[in-house]
Amino acid sequence: MDRPTDRQTIEKSYFTDTLKKKRMEMDENQNFIINRSKFYVTIILQLSAIIISLFIFVFFYKHKRELKILHNQTLLLLVIVAFIQLTIDLPMPVYFFYHGRVIPATPGYCTWWTYIEFSLNLISELLMATFSIQRHILIFQSHLFNRRLYRLLFYFIPLTICIVYPLVIYLFLIIIYPCDGTQWPYTMNTCGFATCYVVYSKFLALYDALIHNNLPIYIIILSNIVLIIRVLNEKRRLNRPLTWKQNARMALQLLVVSMVFLISWSPTIVIFVAQQITSSTIFSDSASVFAFDMIYCVPLFLPWVCFALLPECQKWIRKLFRRENISLNSVQPTL
Repeated sequence: MDRPTDRQTIEKSYFTDTLKKKRMEMDENQNFIINRSKFYVTIILQLSAIIISLFIFVFFYKHKRELKILHNQTLLLLVIVAFIQLTIDLPMPVYFFYHGRVIPATPGYCTWWTYIEFSLNLISELLMATFSIQRHILIFQSHLFNRRLYRLLFYFIPLTICIVYPLVIYLFLIIIYPCDGTQWPYTMNTCGFATCYVVYSKFLALYDALIHNNLPIYIIILSNIVLIIRVLNEKRRLNRPLTWKQNARMALQLLVVSMVFLISWSPTIVIFVAQQITSSTIFSDSASVFAFDMIYCVPLFLPWVCFALLPECQKWIRKLFRRENISLNSVQPTL
């Protein structure tokens, strides 16, 4: 009786191992297809965003008077941050999407990658949150920015903090924070976001997620809602159609740019809030990966949105291409 039992056990074990291998092969093939699809889509959007960003830079270089408008300064600053993300940060996930693993698989590379990505993401978030608040001043107390002191206090200093703070805080959290570097998973994008403070410090991980990732988005949402309410109230209270149309246009511009951040960050915010409420992982790993990948939509689409809000830049590009077409058509072949 022992021999048939042993034989059945061996056959069952062999069948189980074979099934596991087939599932692993199917998962690998599926991940390969998904990563390659992400690679082609991302690189196409990346190249187009870089090209339109360069056009915006050349436009402001040739039309410096446009930079006297504070609204254009904010758009240019957002495009600059997005351009840095496109040229320095985004090549790393693109390379990962193509190969399906982190190359080079070293702690130093993962530390550099997460420092750059975390810092630039937070800079763009803080800038957008600050612009959302400043837009209230531009619409309802624009005279404050006419004085140099107020312009320094309420405009330039906040923007400087938005740029310096992320670089400094992540310098301590990611680079200086003591760690042996063995926690990095090299088969996940951005090395699994497994920075030392995220893995080993629940307080710092919660602080980072709540204050750095969630709070700026909440400020953007609240600022847009309050701004829309204030503009509508102004329409009822004042009988000035021209003033109201101008304020409504500025509020709409803020809303359009904000939508890029809200759409890109919403999946991550939803997962974070759900995990805090339920204290369980109700979302699958694939859903979390999708949420984190959605954040790349900010640098990929923000330059195009800013370009759409720069009518003078659009006119300049149309004239530029029209002039090129005329010059090409004027050249006649000689016999």
